[in-house]
Amino acid sequence: MKRLGIWLFYLAILALSFQLIHTWQTRHMLATTGEFVVPPLTLPALSGGVHTVSADAEKNTLIYFFAPWCGICRASIGNLDAVDADTTTVVVIAMDYASVEDVQAFVHDVGVRQKVLLGNDTLKAYFKIHAYPTYYVLDTNFHVIRRDMGYSTAPGLKLKTRAW
Repeated sequence: MKRLGIWLFYLAILALSFQLIHTWQTRHMLATTGEFVVPPLTLPALSGGVHTVSADAEKNTLIYFFAPWCGICRASIGNLDAVDADTTTVVVIAMDYASVEDVQAFVHDVGVRQKVLLGNDTLKAYFKIHAYPTYYVLDTNFHVIRRDMGYSTAPGLKLKTRAW
């Protein structure tokens, strides 16, 4: 019984450590109080033309920012396929790329199924992006309701995009 108590203590310390690290990493991101509203975004699409991302009265929106040189992005971007398309629109935006060809190669290599948009430094500053991947969940009125950065599993993304 004493050994179980020690293990539970260590697990609690580990969980607290992860929470503190997460809080520190996301401290400069946009607030999730629901007060911050993202305006419609009009960006060039990797496939050509421009695309406008705006609020959808029926679905939340997950905006996933990645960089083609980012190894964690390469490992996690496929997990976006687990997000329920009936309740959440997934928007994928490439950032900090050297060339459009680099983005195209990344998208081809990892098999991104979503439309990919091309971001810029203004967008990076607006969303306070300091690491990749960074993602925000917006409600049906485009209020920021969740935020995170780094690797997320498929179940983790499903939980983060779930309407509570």
